[in-house]
Amino acid sequence: MASILLRYGLWVVLIVLVAYVLRETFEGQAFAEMVSGSLLEKAGALGLLLIAAGAVVGIFEKLFSKKHSRCAICKQKIAYGEIYCRAHLREILSDEHDRLHKTQTQLRRPRGL
Repeated sequence: MASILLRYGLWVVLIVLVAYVLRETFEGQAFAEMVSGSLLEKAGALGLLLIAAGAVVGIFEKLFSKKHSRCAICKQKIAYGEIYCRAHLREILSDEHDRLHKTQTQLRRPRGL
């Protein structure tokens, strides 16, 4: 939501700046008469208000964002981005290690026999 407000605010400010430059460039033309100074001021204020609202919403989004997730097996709170708690992670890694390394080491014969 914050990025949408910031994006719209920046677009409005950009359009207001372009309209202002065109109004001052073509001072005696019909376009300059159509775009008044008060319209540009109100649109610029709207753009700045959208940018400020986007910044405030962004701060609130960061404050209230989800900081913890839960283990997929026991539902214990864990750090954000992790899938399993420490105990279950160790168990899963141990099972995976055992599965991949099923072969047993062969006994070496002493040399010379």
